[in-house]
Amino acid sequence: MKTKSRHDNNKFEFLDEEVKVEIFRQLPVKTLVLCTCVCKSWNLLIKDSAFICDLLRNRRNDGPLALFFRHYLNYEPRVTQSDTHYVYPDFQIRRIQDFPLAHDRRHFTVTDSINGLVCVVGDNYSTKVVSRPQTLVLWNPSIRKYIILPNPNLFPKKRCFVGFGYDSRCDDYKLLRMINLPDPADFKSVAEVFSLNSGSWKIMDSSRVPHCKISSVPGTQAIVNGIIHWNALRQDKSNVLLGFNARDETFQEIEIPQDLASRSIDPMLLNVLVYNDSTIGIFCKERHNNYKHCRLWIMKDYGESSSWIKVFTMGEEGRHLHPVGIGVTMPIGCVGQELFYRKSEYPTGIIGINLVNGEVRYHDFLLGERFTFITTYVESLVLLNR
Repeated sequence: MKTKSRHDNNKFEFLDEEVKVEIFRQLPVKTLVLCTCVCKSWNLLIKDSAFICDLLRNRRNDGPLALFFRHYLNYEPRVTQSDTHYVYPDFQIRRIQDFPLAHDRRHFTVTDSINGLVCVVGDNYSTKVVSRPQTLVLWNPSIRKYIILPNPNLFPKKRCFVGFGYDSRCDDYKLLRMINLPDPADFKSVAEVFSLNSGSWKIMDSSRVPHCKISSVPGTQAIVNGIIHWNALRQDKSNVLLGFNARDETFQEIEIPQDLASRSIDPMLLNVLVYNDSTIGIFCKERHNNYKHCRLWIMKDYGESSSWIKVFTMGEEGRHLHPVGIGVTMPIGCVGQELFYRKSEYPTGIIGINLVNGEVRYHDFLLGERFTFITTYVESLVLLNR
């Protein structure tokens, strides 16, 4: 009986490189991770940066729609716990690997998810004075890999704001830390940037940091055209949007409608979001004469401050019941055309607001603990080659 040669059993290796790439492209991320252990050539191909980027471009419509993350105190037994779930387009959920630092006593918040890489910030929000630096984590749940970032250069005894962005030109993921200086009259801040490619922090030139303070709550940034947007407060106490370009590491101030910029509007009631994947919007909760309503404004032509238009007002006659009237906390994330809040009244749950027509719906797939976040997610191999 004729035995097969070693070459007969390894015909895959004789295929053209383009054919191999096309075959690997069809495989699930979990399978690709296993394939890296088969042989050196497969390992090199799958971990190649060009393949990882190519896989992202061809996987955006596959797999889960979002990532749902909770980090909370379980009172019986009294331990800190965490759970993470994929949320699919039909809002079916599947529990995945728990957050690696699930039992850490600090509170963890999700800043954002970009290309399957999740930025998680650990802090102790129960104290006003910060005794140690925040724990900053970049985590890819789909390949079960995470990196704890090195301590930053600046460590004030007060809490700072963290943003997360992506430089597509260099395929580099960046974190921005902004720290408000103690002089309340000056409104000056200092900032530093972490680059995943360099693995280090860099303090920004003070002349390039604007005189305003970010007023967004954790997890409510919005990225459009590579620019991260947050709500901010100027020295004259008026509201403005602050943008940070992750590519060239520059700031810009973006004017908002006068109705929202007014000093009478609490900045914590303004939620910046991505609208229709192409521009930014602001969802505002207001109260006049004990009557609550919500408004959605969008920048019709991104980059043109004169193009702000009001899309709808919730609470008007004929509109659906808006979430401010039924007890909600701060927003926990925005996915597609739906903005999510955690319901504060019993029984707790998740409320979604359709940003196109203002309709409200309840999601009972998971209860909303205090530190709850939902973010757009795509499975990827990012971090596999680092």
